[in-house]
Amino acid sequence: MIIGKGMKHVLLVVVFTGIAIGLHQFAPDPLNEGISPSIFYRYNLFIPMITINLLLTFGLLALVAGIFVKRMSGNGYQIGLRFGFAFSILWMLGFLEGSLYYGSSIKHDIMHGLADGVPMIILLTIWGKVTIRDSVRMKKQSRLFAFVVICLFHLCGRYFMYLVLGIDSRVDVKPLQIFIWTVSVGLAIGYIYHVTAESLQEYSVIKRASLFSLVIFGIDWVLFYSFDPLIQETSLLMNFVRPTLDIIFVFLGVIVYEKMIELKSCAMHESR
Repeated sequence: MIIGKGMKHVLLVVVFTGIAIGLHQFAPDPLNEGISPSIFYRYNLFIPMITINLLLTFGLLALVAGIFVKRMSGNGYQIGLRFGFAFSILWMLGFLEGSLYYGSSIKHDIMHGLADGVPMIILLTIWGKVTIRDSVRMKKQSRLFAFVVICLFHLCGRYFMYLVLGIDSRVDVKPLQIFIWTVSVGLAIGYIYHVTAESLQEYSVIKRASLFSLVIFGIDWVLFYSFDPLIQETSLLMNFVRPTLDIIFVFLGVIVYEKMIELKSCAMHESR
């Protein structure tokens, strides 16, 4: 039975990786977007490397969901759909950085984002359905303020990166577009926390922030940025400093948000 479930999960990851790769074939070729092709492109290793990366990405995303999913309210379908939708939104927004920073077309970024985002939603929805059969009572607990706090910290981290560290971002050329994109990504990260936070409530604030920023959000975000060096020539340092600083500032944002919630709860308790 255990082996059967494991093989079922592996099969789902393999199938939807294949679907994602197939969908990418209908999107504009990155080589026609004016980029310098990577060594993997030049030596015909691009498809094998992308396949391995997508298998790893989808597999780890499902694994992370599996670790925390039983602590979430709802049935398997609901949980899988929420997980998949949250991360697909982040990925589709992430792809739009290409048009802002590398000069690729909006059409290119949207279509490649959908090629990964749609299979991601369906994969995790089906995964939740076949993994969790018993429904549990939905808990009504609003964490909408997490959107604001985490978004603000992500925004501060990005502009620290852009303006203080001098990471090339085109913020001087496209200030409004960069600001809107940065806020949108911050809200998407806040939404992921909104979706997954109840699975972390048994932990301390520091552990809660660590698990979210490093495991739930961080692994996926680093893997997202790992695709870029496979496609085009780019500085590995400049490429990976972005998700690294995002993880650090999201960690700080979660701590501040949770401490604010604790203080509010204590104040309400004392007032009674």
